[in-house]
Amino acid sequence: MTKNNQTKITAKPDIQEILTTREFDAPRDLVFKAFTDPKLLIQWLGPRILTMTLETFEPRSGGSWRYIYADQHGTEYAFHGSYNEISAPERIIQTFEFEGFLEKGHTILETTRFEVLPGDRTKLSIQSVFQSVSDRDGMLQSGMDRGVNDSHERLEELLEKGLAKHSDRKQAAVQFLQLVVAGRIEKAYQKYVDMGGKHHNPFFPAGFTALQKAMIENHVQFPNKLLTVKHVFDDDDLGAVHSHIMLRPGETGISAVHLFRFHGDKIVEMWDCGQPVPADSPNKDGVF
Repeated sequence: MTKNNQTKITAKPDIQEILTTREFDAPRDLVFKAFTDPKLLIQWLGPRILTMTLETFEPRSGGSWRYIYADQHGTEYAFHGSYNEISAPERIIQTFEFEGFLEKGHTILETTRFEVLPGDRTKLSIQSVFQSVSDRDGMLQSGMDRGVNDSHERLEELLEKGLAKHSDRKQAAVQFLQLVVAGRIEKAYQKYVDMGGKHHNPFFPAGFTALQKAMIENHVQFPNKLLTVKHVFDDDDLGAVHSHIMLRPGETGISAVHLFRFHGDKIVEMWDCGQPVPADSPNKDGVF
């Protein structure tokens, strides 16, 4: 991930808002998830020198949130708000209020937008609207830029780690299927499968040992099977591969989806389903 991405904070005179933008070398879905997954949020939001605790976190339209930062001396800083709207993965609208003010009501309305950029990148734009220009200026004078920059650097580091796992899991799912189709089934299972896991194919006995045996028998029956990967998806510990499988060259074949659950770098659970590809179809968009 490039280190040339910089956070830009814009505050025009006499306007009660701040616009914060930054680009990330990561897909929009992944960036959006970092804002709505509590396990990820606590790893990047806020300065490095503070410890964050999520007391309430309801990332849905109408939900609320509250988190507390603590420094090395135990001093706490609490914030709270509510989610007006969450439209995945395009936009989050929420309120934001610091509980340390003597006078309540200094609420900020934040609209965060996630824009797709070429090259599977994302532009983050946060519009923060304050109750007054003086509230806005007070935020600027508080040193908020240090916290924002620190947060975005931490987010970039987290996305970099996430992308590595994301890429590795996709590659493992595809390579497992490619080895199976090539007849190297024992190697596929040895490298990518936890044999203590389970599969959900209703035509074979439970357990990966039975599925491996069935795949070996299938290869004997169809030694010239072809597989063309069409789409690959990854979400947390799940990976999915949508492919075109032809048991014999020249056939219309099958549109197949294999879904894998990973634990570490091993497949621990597997689902598969498919449908024949018709020679003629009324759907002009096709199967793939």
